[in-house]
Amino acid sequence: MENGKRSSSSAGSFLLGSLIGGAAGYIAALLLAPHSGDETQAEIRAQAMALRQKANDMVLDGRRSIEEQVERGRHTVAEWLEQGSTLLDERAKELSN
Repeated sequence: MENGKRSSSSAGSFLLGSLIGGAAGYIAALLLAPHSGDETQAEIRAQAMALRQKANDMVLDGRRSIEEQVERGRHTVAEWLEQGSTLLDERAKELSN
C-alpha cells in the first residue's frame, strides 16, 4: 500500500504545483501583457480553459490509476482467500484422517 500512497501523494503534489504555476503564469500575463485589454482577457481565458482541461485530465488519470490499484488489490485479496480456503480444506482432511 505504501507505493499507492506515494503515487497519489506525488500526483497531488504535481497537480498542486501545476495549479500554482498556472496562477503564477496568469498573474505574469496580466502584468506583462503587450496586448490590449480585450486581447489580453481573451488570451487569459484561453489559457485558463487549457489549464482547467489539463487539471481535469489529471484528475481523470488519477482516478483511473486508483481504480486500477483497487482492482489489483481486490484480485490479490481474492487469491489470498482462495489459497487460505484451500489450505484450510487440506488441514481439515489431515485432521480427519
